[in-house]
Amino acid sequence: MNQSTTILENRLDTTSEHNFFKRQAGIFTLLVMTLAVGISLQPQMIAFYMFTPTIAALLTLLLTGQIKKSGWFKSLGITSIDFRNWPKAILLPIFILLPGYLFVYLTGRAQIGIPFTGLTWLNMILNYLVLLIFNTLTFSLGEEIGWRGFLLPRLLHLGKVRANLLTGVIWSLWHYPLIFLTDIYINEGNRLLLTLLFTLTVIGISLVIGQLWQSKRSVWVASLFHSSHNVTWQLLDSITVNNPAVVYLAGESGLIPLVLYLVVGFLFIKKDQKFTPENVN
Repeated sequence: MNQSTTILENRLDTTSEHNFFKRQAGIFTLLVMTLAVGISLQPQMIAFYMFTPTIAALLTLLLTGQIKKSGWFKSLGITSIDFRNWPKAILLPIFILLPGYLFVYLTGRAQIGIPFTGLTWLNMILNYLVLLIFNTLTFSLGEEIGWRGFLLPRLLHLGKVRANLLTGVIWSLWHYPLIFLTDIYINEGNRLLLTLLFTLTVIGISLVIGQLWQSKRSVWVASLFHSSHNVTWQLLDSITVNNPAVVYLAGESGLIPLVLYLVVGFLFIKKDQKFTPENVN
C-alpha cells in the first residue's frame, strides 16, 4: 500500500466520520426542538424543559447505535473535571453581568432594593453559593450535557469558532418556545427586540463557554459557567428596583452584557489562534 492510498483512505474515514456527526447533530436538533415545543405546550411538565438537551442527546446516541459502544458516557465530558477553569467559569459571568447593573444604578435608571426584610448581604452570598451548586448539578447540567457534551463536539469539523457560533444559534432557538409559547421568558418590554438581544447574548455566551470547554472538554466547566450566569442575573435582578428601560441595558437580554460577552469571546478566540501549534515557532 503506497502513501497516496493511505492518505486517500484516511480522508475517506474522516469524511465518513464527519457525515456521521452531521447526521447526529441534525437528529439531535430535531429532537431537542420537538421536545421543547411539546413541553412548552404542557405547563405541568415545564420543570423538565431544561433536561431536554440531555434527553435528546441520549435518544440520538440510541437511534444512531452509538450508545451500544463503550466510551459514549465519557465522550459527553462528564468524567472530565478540569478544576483549573472553575474560577473562570464562576467569575467571568459575574464580571460580565455586574457592569450593566452598576451602569443603571449609577445613572439613576434603577436602584438597589433588598427584596425581603431582614435579608443581609451575607445571606445573599450564601444563597448564591447554594443556588450555584444546585443549578450546576441539575438544570445547567441537564442543558450542558446536550449543548457542550454532545452537540459542540459533533460540529467541530466546521472549525471551533463556527462550531461555537452554530451551537449558540441552536441553543438560543431552543429558548424560543419558552419565549413565545409561555410567559416564563421575556415577559416585559418589546418582546421581539429583547428576543433579538437575548439571541445575540446566548451566541456570545456560547463563544466564551466553548473556549473554556475546549481545554479539557469538561461539561462541568460549562455547567458551572451556565449556573453562574443564571444565578448572578437572577440575584442582581431580584435586588434591582428598575424602570422598563433597564431590561434593554442589563440582565439576560441587556445590551451591555451582550457587548461584553462578544468582546470576551473575541479575545478568547484571538488568544486561541495565537497559541495554536501552527502559529508557535
